[in-house]
Amino acid sequence: MEPIFEWYIKDRVIFHRGFGDQSLEQIQQNNNRFIEMIEAGRAPVHIIVDAQQVSLIPIPLFRLSQTTSFFKHPSLGWFVAIPGNPITRFIAGFLPQIAGLHHYRVMRDFDSAAAFLKEKDVTLDWSKVNHNLFIT
Repeated sequence: MEPIFEWYIKDRVIFHRGFGDQSLEQIQQNNNRFIEMIEAGRAPVHIIVDAQQVSLIPIPLFRLSQTTSFFKHPSLGWFVAIPGNPITRFIAGFLPQIAGLHHYRVMRDFDSAAAFLKEKDVTLDWSKVNHNLFIT
């Protein structure tokens, strides 16, 4: 399955869902897409990553931090991760330390992630939520 990159709230909150094994090439493509969307949006741009269907990230952690330059983008707001398995939970917990992230949270599900952003950024217009993201 192809990864999902959509605006959850247009120009303000990016929603990304990954699937399966994540190669270094896939992570670099994701990084480039995040940068494109952050630059097209209105700062601060927040990101929610649903990694519940990611099975494996078979690259060394130091390479992971090198291929995620979007974390240093000046327009990035909060990054909220929703890990699914022990591997993605470990990486989600460790990534802020190796990447020097301060606006980073790990949540158990999408509703918790959205509630967190609602609390942290009162400028978000929740009437513009893209509800079509979750229609299957």
